Amino acid sequence: MLTHYIIVRRDLPLGVVTAMVTHAAGESGALYQDPYDGRFRNARAVVLGVDNEVALFKAGAKLFKNNIQFVDVVESGEMYKGQYMAIGLVPVE
Repeated sequence: MLTHYIIVRRDLPLGVVTAMVTHAAGESGALYQDPYDGRFRNARAVVLGVDNEVALFKAGAKLFKNNIQFVDVVESGEMYKGQYMAIGLVPVE
């Protein structure tokens, strides 16, 4: 089954978490390489949480070390500008 993982910080307000999950899912989902055949419609979505930005960096480093394709989401808006907010993994079987 196609699975789309997102990792997001839990130390953020719910509205910010929701926006970051949306960004991470959109950016990483766009990198899914197989031609559309309807499988993405039935994909399982899994959202995982980490405690804070440091834990997110550690998760990203582990993914990178294991050659797992992912997208980093870094905030550009003023309140969290430059902070590492979420990770979107490219969907996998």
